[in-house]
Amino acid sequence: MKSGGYTVASPLRAADLAPYVRGRAISAAAIRVAVTDVDCKARTGLVKTWFDVESGIQRQQVEDNQLTLRDIQGRITAVVKAAAAVTG
Repeated sequence: MKSGGYTVASPLRAADLAPYVRGRAISAAAIRVAVTDVDCKARTGLVKTWFDVESGIQRQQVEDNQLTLRDIQGRITAVVKAAAAVTG
């Protein structure tokens, strides 16, 4: 964002630079901010990094909670079978 002339505290705050006002047309300033934001995220690989990190966290959580997840899966399967038996 800095190379585009903007300063934000977080990548999630870019939209605050030119906020959308309901009922009004999107301003040229908001479009410039959005384009700069997308270009910045693409250039830095931020979205891929977010995805990779979040996916790693989720994989670890699934691994750490295998027993609980299998138990829940079994209960859901039983409820679906019971519902199918009633509804045919």
